[in-house]
Amino acid sequence: MFEKQQNVQRDDLKMLAAYQAYAKIPSSCVVGLGTGTTVKFFIEALGVRFTKDSDFHIKVFVTSKDSYKKAKKYNLPVLPLENLQKVDITADGADWINLKSGDCLKGAGGAAYLEKLVARKTDHQIIVVDDSKLCDSFVGKKVAIEVEPEKLQEVLNTPGFKFLDRNQISDSKNAVVDVVVTTDNLKQMHEDLMKIPGVIETGIFVNLVDEAIVAYSNLIISSFKFNKDINECT
Repeated sequence: MFEKQQNVQRDDLKMLAAYQAYAKIPSSCVVGLGTGTTVKFFIEALGVRFTKDSDFHIKVFVTSKDSYKKAKKYNLPVLPLENLQKVDITADGADWINLKSGDCLKGAGGAAYLEKLVARKTDHQIIVVDDSKLCDSFVGKKVAIEVEPEKLQEVLNTPGFKFLDRNQISDSKNAVVDVVVTTDNLKQMHEDLMKIPGVIETGIFVNLVDEAIVAYSNLIISSFKFNKDINECT
């Protein structure tokens, strides 16, 4: 058994996991760029190779203004989301993930709508995390949802849920609200939330993830594969 490395920083683990995801990118493909602190290392790795390797022919879709800025820093060719039809592989982070199911909660960065938009068009969705993001139960965790701004108060006053207004506007110009998860039946909770007038999208990802790459505090990097089925959150 490996001993936990006391001096390992979270950013070191995020970088290790991101580089493992980067190693899976073929030399010619369409790549989805998620959002968050882990994904920034993935984008940097792609960018460095793109600037140095003339045989590295990739195009990217981005899920936030932040990821767009990072991609353009390396002159990565960014495709407009209006042309989104098929993505070969996407790397994204997660707020929480269950490694038994592959289900996860996302959207803390305020990009749930675009992250899920790209994920639904992705052939191979990779979630890249360190071991602080792992959980056996989602109950009590918070997940972000995006809401029509003019319907915000109505959503916040909806009975049966505990909503927390983040006073944040997403890149898609929606209000971002947290909701406390009350069940591990995430598909049902997603469906219940989507029935509320004004809710545009949730950060609940069910059956959308193909693989998770996890960096552990003992510096072991592990990959977990999942089988998606048709019962995804829609």
